[in-house]
Amino acid sequence: ARANAARGNYPQVEFLQSDIERLPLAAENADAVLSNCVINLTPDKAAVYREIYRVLKPGGRFAVADIVLRGEPGLIHKVLAECAPQSCIGTASEENQYLKTIRAVGFVEVKLVSERPAVAQPLESLVRAYAVTLVGRKPAACAGQTDAA
Repeated sequence: ARANAARGNYPQVEFLQSDIERLPLAAENADAVLSNCVINLTPDKAAVYREIYRVLKPGGRFAVADIVLRGEPGLIHKVLAECAPQSCIGTASEENQYLKTIRAVGFVEVKLVSERPAVAQPLESLVRAYAVTLVGRKPAACAGQTDAA
């Protein structure tokens, strides 16, 4: 990635290595956050989204590729218990719960913009894994605050 940024002469691009739950950025510092199937691997997805919210400027956006599960909740729990915890399937969240987690942090306009069946499917035919792309944004102003403030 660094070589591509150098070849493309993108001096404004910076790459930082960190834990996804503790980003080395000041609050309200980023215009956008992108993630490619990494959040799925963390046990505390709410902490990740709180951190994304913290570093985004008001009105900032995120785009996330991740894995979600669809199916009957009891079967989802069974599949998760049977999968290795380090697998993408074994750490996936049920889709509606995942979206609820993101919205609970304060993000708005949260949308699923694309999906496809995940390559590695759980064994239970009534539970399916999907690779999804989600987008959303941090509100432009806090509730009760106006742009003139």
